Amino acid sequence: MRVIVLCYGDSEGRYASEALAESFRSFGSQCTTVDVSAFSSRIGQAIERTVSFAVSMMNLFRLRLRGASLGAAGLSGSGHLRSFVESAVCDVVITADIPSAFMYMRARRGMLRAPAHYFVSVDHSVDPRINMLRADRYFIPHSSMKRDFIEAGVPAERLCAYGIPVTVSSSVRTEMRPRDGALYLLVTEGKKACFRIADALLSEMQSQDRLKIFCKDSRRLCSAAARKYRGDGRVTVELGIGNPISRYGGVLILVSYCPWVTAEMVRNTPIVLYFGVGGIGREYASFFRASGAAACVFSASGAAGRALGLSSSPELRERMYCRQRLAVNQHASEDIARGIIQSRELLGGA
Repeated sequence: MRVIVLCYGDSEGRYASEALAESFRSFGSQCTTVDVSAFSSRIGQAIERTVSFAVSMMNLFRLRLRGASLGAAGLSGSGHLRSFVESAVCDVVITADIPSAFMYMRARRGMLRAPAHYFVSVDHSVDPRINMLRADRYFIPHSSMKRDFIEAGVPAERLCAYGIPVTVSSSVRTEMRPRDGALYLLVTEGKKACFRIADALLSEMQSQDRLKIFCKDSRRLCSAAARKYRGDGRVTVELGIGNPISRYGGVLILVSYCPWVTAEMVRNTPIVLYFGVGGIGREYASFFRASGAAACVFSASGAAGRALGLSSSPELRERMYCRQRLAVNQHASEDIARGIIQSRELLGGA
């Protein structure tokens, strides 16, 4: 069977597409991964980034932004994608995020023989644009989210709760290193939230403890943090994020949602998610609060307190590890690939 997996830019969809490709190849299928942002114009990419941010952070504008998002992702580059898929002569197209799904949905309209479309949700919240999507099957992160997808307009009979695909190498468990002092990993791109949480941590940390601040893509924040904590030997500041971040063996505090958070849960990394002002959009909170796979906090002092508690208590970490194992399927990519292959064989499409 010939498979194409589409993603859009450097998102969790890219990590999922790589994991899916690895699994399909292990089953003997031909699989190609494609970043469809290469088919889109610069203007289309800029609009899609703006719309995606607005959809996740400005819930009041969701209805107004649906059409704009479809125009940005679906119209820009769909012709190039159509030509690529037709020349590849594939059996199945899998889209690993909303922008690539809209682009393929638009490209599919002009095809004489359109390959089957399978959508893989790689987000722990339901994108309000999902009701505009038309796919043959929807693979979602967890069974607890089925009701949310149905209420958003997805047909119940097309839902499959297999989990978010992660690579096999992600399954190595994080090991804490208390003998070296506690280590806290703060991932952020907002100045106020970063400084509030860092200050709260530093006021409670021991002299042998360490704090690493990762500033994602913000050079300005990186410079400001480096100046602010220049005299404190416990703090180091870095631009960008090391992947996997769990290799440091510390407690992970996310002020900004990161595309590899599922892989970190598979590795059993202790995680604190900050949903306060300047933090992660609150639409992500429901899944994590219900599953207990990460500690959800809404204040800087709360983030520091939960991180300190996880660092000092093996019992709290073990409890979180158990909940992460229940919330995340580390074999999701294999299960999705196997399910698609079997369904195609039943239809005679392999």
